[in-house]
Amino acid sequence: MNGAIPRRSPGPVEARSPSGKLLERAVHVVTLVHGGGPVSSENDHRQRPRRKHDEATPLRGTAVRGQLRFWWRATHGCTLASIPELRQREDALWGNASAPGIVDLRIQQSALTAQDVSVDSLGGIGTGLRYGAFAASNLTRLRGEAVVGLTVGSEAAGREVADALTAWLLFGGIGGRTRRGFGALSAAGLPDPREFVAGLRGDARVERVPALRGGSSVVLSKGTFASAEDAHKFAVDAMRKFRQGVGVGRNEGQQPNRPGRSRWPEADQIRRMTDTYPAQHAPVHPVEAFPRGAFGMPIVFHFMGAKEPDDAQLVPGNNIGRMASPLILRPVSVGGRWHAMAARLLVPGLPTTEAVVTLAKANRPARTQLRGDEAREIRPLAAHGANPDVLAAFLTYFTSLSS
Repeated sequence: MNGAIPRRSPGPVEARSPSGKLLERAVHVVTLVHGGGPVSSENDHRQRPRRKHDEATPLRGTAVRGQLRFWWRATHGCTLASIPELRQREDALWGNASAPGIVDLRIQQSALTAQDVSVDSLGGIGTGLRYGAFAASNLTRLRGEAVVGLTVGSEAAGREVADALTAWLLFGGIGGRTRRGFGALSAAGLPDPREFVAGLRGDARVERVPALRGGSSVVLSKGTFASAEDAHKFAVDAMRKFRQGVGVGRNEGQQPNRPGRSRWPEADQIRRMTDTYPAQHAPVHPVEAFPRGAFGMPIVFHFMGAKEPDDAQLVPGNNIGRMASPLILRPVSVGGRWHAMAARLLVPGLPTTEAVVTLAKANRPARTQLRGDEAREIRPLAAHGANPDVLAAFLTYFTSLSS
């Protein structure tokens, strides 16, 4: 074959209709957008990169089509028998490099206007939306309406494509960090996300394909909010508090600039692995695991002070490199009111026990899944049912909060 990549033809689907079925939604971008342009960063500043949207087409067609493909897999493709079958059906619907699919996409977005927003204006370091934006130095606020239209060249495929579009509007977005609610979308007439997920019949079958079926969970905040951005801030801050907030994820600090000790076991386990720690920070946590890996990996651990370990990372095992978070946090409009939403994607076959800690001198295997009664030894979990399933415990915590 002389190194050539074989072309893959779309698999058989229903015959293309001469007229096609039109699905159309007028959408609004209701939260700040994290990047979204064709270039990942505007400069090479490692700690505070500048993120820019695409000024000509804020809703880039290639990005929207990619989102729709993802949410088609999460709603329908995940029920197929295998990866080859999924790819064949996906190519038939959405196309590939060899041939177009039966879904045509058009976006009318001339009414959108953009405003640059400094991340420093969002609050203190490590709080609220600034925590969710991570290292970005800026975000973008898009105002106005865009119309997304899909022409489906088969009546029989209309339901699959309609569900992908609805799932994208309810759970996805545009730009980066959409699982943390950035670039979230909304449109009139969307269903309650809990009812939408409950209406997806059948189980997810394809390993490593995130799904909104067979074990996925959706919860809403008890209270409502005046705006989508307020609900977004609440959702992201809930995760921050659970993972490292004072009084929940960590103890009170002795000084304003010296945070208290974490109530999670990861830092002490790294101290044990490296046998490196000051006398006042000798490892005391009884659990020797890395349960916060359930939120996604890699995770960077940064230690401050003399005699502490060098920075370390928790990464997935088996040379996977990265595990996208199964947790989605964002605002959603239900009954004309804004709620904060937390949704958990099911990922069949996702390894929960195999991870690696990358250390300065040597990498070490790590465990992320808790055993037996270990959850009772981790205060953020013990306070919310001692569930060893960290994401399930977070959803319980999320619904306990008041807006």
